Amino acid sequence: MGVCVLDHQNISPSRPSGLNDAVGTGTLAAEGMTIGQLANLVAVGVETIRYYERLGLLTRPVKPSIGYRRYTASALARLTFIRQTQALGLSLRDIASLVVHLHDHRTFCAVFKGIAEHQLRALSVEREILRRREVGLQQVLLECNGVTAASPESPNRRAARFTTLDPIPAYRV
Repeated sequence: MGVCVLDHQNISPSRPSGLNDAVGTGTLAAEGMTIGQLANLVAVGVETIRYYERLGLLTRPVKPSIGYRRYTASALARLTFIRQTQALGLSLRDIASLVVHLHDHRTFCAVFKGIAEHQLRALSVEREILRRREVGLQQVLLECNGVTAASPESPNRRAARFTTLDPIPAYRV
């Protein structure tokens, strides 16, 4: 069995790189953050955070009797993790299956490996579809380069030429 090697700077729930040091040890971390502050730090909308809470990806903090809910540094790390894995092409369903295993490295890696392999197969299919589209467009351009106003062509003949193009496969991964 292979070893799971992950770049924890990029996809782990650890503190995101590039954030102000005050987040980890200073005022925001000690007092917590409002939903707006959290949203600004990760560059998402407040409604996105609420949506992730409804899906169970983020834990909604308890509302105090006076004031606003306060989000901790762990909420910031979790939200950053969600955004980073989305940037890798993972769906929220995939991310939900990973979040369950964040504290069990071996299981996390096994689940992540399955998801990543599926994503790579899907990318391969998409690349092939794009390659076929490119070839088809190049063929059409070549055909159109020879057509001028002096050499009109019937619509039926023009349509017949396009039937020789390779069809784009309807493929679901």
